[in-house]
Amino acid sequence: MTIIESDRHIIWSGIVLFNVLGLFGNTNVIYAHYRSKALRTKYGILLTLLVSSQSICLLYELVGLIYGISRRKIIRRNCFTLISPYIFMYCVQMALMAAISTDLLLSIAFPLQ
Repeated sequence: MTIIESDRHIIWSGIVLFNVLGLFGNTNVIYAHYRSKALRTKYGILLTLLVSSQSICLLYELVGLIYGISRRKIIRRNCFTLISPYIFMYCVQMALMAAISTDLLLSIAFPLQ
């Protein structure tokens, strides 16, 4: 089954929409962390690192979008060079999610007395 042109436009529109919304939300979290000293806790720092890495991942989604729209042929070596920072940041993001989840589990399982 082939993807028709209208399907491509729907997919591209979704990518752009979620990029704009995601970057707006992530920027607000980073700005709130910068402005408020109350958010500068261990959990707040982990969350800010998470949204920072998520913002970088969202920006690399736009790289794929540009290549999808332009329909340029790309060789495997150049493709890997373009997406390797995305892959790395995705792994960083997963490690931060694991750290936040572990922190939350420990704070629930062993609350301060």
